[in-house]
Amino acid sequence: QGLVLVTAGVRFITHDGAVWVYRREHPDLDRFGPVTVGNNVFIGTGAILLPGVTVGDDCVIAAGAVVSRDIPGGTVAAGIPARPICTIDEYWERNAAQFSHIHRRPNAEKRRLLLERFRLPPG
Repeated sequence: QGLVLVTAGVRFITHDGAVWVYRREHPDLDRFGPVTVGNNVFIGTGAILLPGVTVGDDCVIAAGAVVSRDIPGGTVAAGIPARPICTIDEYWERNAAQFSHIHRRPNAEKRRLLLERFRLPPG
């Protein structure tokens, strides 16, 4: 599906203010570029996407990442600047043991299951 999840504090920057340093010689200079995001993409908290970048389909952009160049589809990208760190299939393999299939369950049931999983006392 064509869904994208943009979390808190994500910034899409389509204007490059760094051209300011050229304004003496080029007073009318500006630089703009679209930010293009594919389908089935998760963009983590506080990520910044800079002018002219494209994020392909089926990607995860890590929290705090600064995307300054294109990210190919099927990739998990992290860092400053963001760079591919693994495929989404590798991410699944590395983290499957920590995943919980509880997303659509009622909150009380989620709480109970998480308390059990982490062996914490109820309440």
